Amino acid sequence: MEILFWKHKCSNPAYAKIYLRVTVDGQRVELGSTNIEILVDHWDTATKTVKSQDPHHSFKNEQLLAKRTELLAIYNEFLRKKKPFTAQQIKQAYENQDDLTIMQVFDRYMIDIKRDPNLSEGTIKTYRNHREKFLEFLISKKQHMMYLESFELADFIEYRRYLANVAKFEEATIRKYSQSIKRLLNWAVLHKMLPTNPLHYYRIPMDKQKPHVYLTDEQFEKLKAHKFKNKSAQEVADVFIVYCRTGFHYQDLRNIQTDYKKAIVEGLDGKDWIFWERVKTNVKAKVPFFKEVNDIIEKYGGWENLPIKSNQKMNTWLKIIAAELDFHEDLSVKAGRKTLTDWLLNVKGWSKEAVKVLLGLKSDRSLEAYGKADERRVILEMER
Repeated sequence: MEILFWKHKCSNPAYAKIYLRVTVDGQRVELGSTNIEILVDHWDTATKTVKSQDPHHSFKNEQLLAKRTELLAIYNEFLRKKKPFTAQQIKQAYENQDDLTIMQVFDRYMIDIKRDPNLSEGTIKTYRNHREKFLEFLISKKQHMMYLESFELADFIEYRRYLANVAKFEEATIRKYSQSIKRLLNWAVLHKMLPTNPLHYYRIPMDKQKPHVYLTDEQFEKLKAHKFKNKSAQEVADVFIVYCRTGFHYQDLRNIQTDYKKAIVEGLDGKDWIFWERVKTNVKAKVPFFKEVNDIIEKYGGWENLPIKSNQKMNTWLKIIAAELDFHEDLSVKAGRKTLTDWLLNVKGWSKEAVKVLLGLKSDRSLEAYGKADERRVILEMER
């Protein structure tokens, strides 16, 4: 039997998926996609493996090896029976195995997820990252061929320890990765691959939320008034002001800059607003133009000239700015969205419903990730 992995072009010509076929006595059958995606140049046509330039090459090659091992086991089982068989029978046995590994189930789960038209590419990418981290954990235990029904609560708890001690993830990230595994097992039960979810009665611990890092109203005014001697520092400060008065993330602001004519629309009040479907949630944020944003846009002669730097450069400069102005040492681009949230809730006295519309959020819980009302809001309510 010949087992062949080959690359198949995706809709994006820069990427390819690895497909699989087997040949027995000259008869060839396609087994379809392995769901392993790579850059086109990262495939070694000689060795039929993923090149080391791919940051996850070792994991992807492990998956290819696992599939090869699985097919060889099926082939040897047919040989042992000493009866004629065909490539089509190999395919049927491969696709209809009763004992599925947990990674095989994860692959099927990923295929099902991708069919959901409501999921953004960013969300699918997140699931893909969760899958790779889980596979990394299983490989570290030399159990990447673990059967689905063998996975127990003890394995799950060990996985959480791995995320904390080896991957060095924060509590909030560990919770998200843990929830993915619990959803995977629920899906397996729903599709009758598993009788019960071994994590059914396990409650994933809530993460301890860190204090929000944001600029107070006084700090924001100090930032606006300060003149930096360094040109890059001044540009970063100016763009950060835009972050603090629009609440967009880096990629959203980048996209708006590219397509600002589409983003800027006339609101019900007859004034200009920014309407933009957020990359992360696909929910449309509706942001009025605050004076500070107009001032920065006019300063640089239009959206297309706004000096938006990469997140990494922004965050490096924001640390320097924080030191110069005596702000919190962990000041970062994320603080812009939190600064806006705090200002709207506790200085302007906006309702949570209005703030969610502006930020493009669906729930109160998602809003609390960026800020909460405090005693300043109580004072505002009392004065009314």
